[in-house]
Amino acid sequence: MSLLILYQAVTLTAQDDPLSAANEAERSSTLRRSAHVSNLRFYTKVPHPRVSPTGFTTAPMFVKSAGFRVTNVQMKTTHKIAAARWMYRAVRAGRSLLGRSDRQIAIRNGIKYDLDLAQGIDFAIYLANIYERQTRATLRALVKPASLVLDIGANVGAHTLHLAHLVGPEGRVLAFEPTDFAYHKLIRNLKLNPGLQKRVIPFHCFLTGRDAGPVPAAVYSSWPLKNESDLHAKHLGREMGTGAAQARRLDDVLTQFPDLRVQLVKLDVDGYECDVLRGAPKLIKDVKPIFVMELAPYVLEERGTSLEELLSYFIPNGYRFFDDGRGKALPSSAAELRRMVSDGACINAIARAQ
Repeated sequence: MSLLILYQAVTLTAQDDPLSAANEAERSSTLRRSAHVSNLRFYTKVPHPRVSPTGFTTAPMFVKSAGFRVTNVQMKTTHKIAAARWMYRAVRAGRSLLGRSDRQIAIRNGIKYDLDLAQGIDFAIYLANIYERQTRATLRALVKPASLVLDIGANVGAHTLHLAHLVGPEGRVLAFEPTDFAYHKLIRNLKLNPGLQKRVIPFHCFLTGRDAGPVPAAVYSSWPLKNESDLHAKHLGREMGTGAAQARRLDDVLTQFPDLRVQLVKLDVDGYECDVLRGAPKLIKDVKPIFVMELAPYVLEERGTSLEELLSYFIPNGYRFFDDGRGKALPSSAAELRRMVSDGACINAIARAQ
């Protein structure tokens, strides 16, 4: 990391907006040239998406870990987290010299966040809002104004607030988050953006096959950048409690909005995808919204499900999967998809009914 980018990261203040028109070009260029660790580009700048006739962006495919993306799908998550931790330690040391803590109110892309820089997602937002940039580009290309969209696995609201901006004043976002930790951060970030908050309906619940069913005691929703014990062996996340969350069935939740038709679903629940889909047969069969999601065989298997089960909710209902960057069709076979993804990695995909 160059001294310039380190200086910029350390000296950001509450009023700094790295993606403002005046600042974006210079910061993006600097980050693009400089943010390397061990000859690995920490992220690649994604331009405003170009949309193909099928509605897909033409940017490259990425792999995710705590919000940081790289262009090599075979890279182990542990290596990406190690790079994020190195950057965090450098920024933290510089901020300490200026008397600043890990807490920061920051404005990114016109949206205000209450950030804890020791958390991977928050730190990625802080660093010029690099958190899942490709996913944001995909959502920007696909979400229609005045539509109803779902953010399932909303976490701190990074995509929730972006979606609220995209749907506009006539649209609505339903945001679902089961962990107390992330839900409280989501509510805090919504309150910091009252104009967008009016467009979001948050649900503190765990989506599953039936209402009032069992809820896992803890779900992964924290990716700490400080060295801690008892983290996930591959993605290095920490499970957080779900004490206040109730089990809900998605189709039943949607009956509260009979006049609204779901246009798009962002689904990112780290292995609980099949739990969500078991409660959404009507949504998938009759409404057929676009799904923006991850295909990660290893986390599905950890939850006792499989890529085969995940595909069984989509393929018989006329869906096909596409690479969310290039728009290239992905195989409909679980065996073929599994061969494309190394252990501990994922593919970011779009599922669309044909």
